[in-house]
Amino acid sequence: MTDREKVIKGLQEAVDWLSTETSLTVVDQWVVRDAIALLKAQEPVEPIVDIDTWKCGNCGHTLEHQELLGDNVLFHEQYNYCPDCGRAVKWE
Repeated sequence: MTDREKVIKGLQEAVDWLSTETSLTVVDQWVVRDAIALLKAQEPVEPIVDIDTWKCGNCGHTLEHQELLGDNVLFHEQYNYCPDCGRAVKWE
């Protein structure tokens, strides 16, 4: 389990337990739930294949760059982060 997953799980357990207590107000619960949503939005996405191009699993933006450098030398690069939405890409 990654650190992000541990934090999300801990926050969820805390809000579940504390929501039964009077010490956590409704506003506090919203803040913790918003924090959980933000952490989940940062989770890496798996790329998808569209014909012969890798695309972001979140927004569909192309995740690779290719160019011909002369004499049939092809430069190929795959992005670790989507250049459009910024989500990390989980290649493996």
